Amino acid sequence: RNLRKGSSGLADEINFEDFLTIMSYFRPIDTTMDEEQVQLCRKEKLRFLFHMYDSDSDGRITLEEYRNVVEELLSGNPHIEKESARSIADGAMMEAASVCVGQMEPDQVYEGITFDDFLKV
Repeated sequence: RNLRKGSSGLADEINFEDFLTIMSYFRPIDTTMDEEQVQLCRKEKLRFLFHMYDSDSDGRITLEEYRNVVEELLSGNPHIEKESARSIADGAMMEAASVCVGQMEPDQVYEGITFDDFLKV
């Protein structure tokens, strides 16, 4: 999914070259880089992570997308029910909204985390 190949690009559909591309995002930061290069490298890694969560590639991580991620991450734990996972996701999204938008009106809807929001959080 991270390779932006539409319906393909899932873990069981990538070749070795694609695998190496994905793994390259997790390489350690080169100690010879200057500060600007380090920040660019970090931003590239964060963009990669952002795209993992933005499953429909619309430039926003919606509450539903984030719920899916949290549910999947916690699905192996028999002590955490699906509803608890949803509550965790809801709380995290509310926290993101408060950091990125500030005080929201009661009827205002937070449409999701943009990449700029993701950098703030």
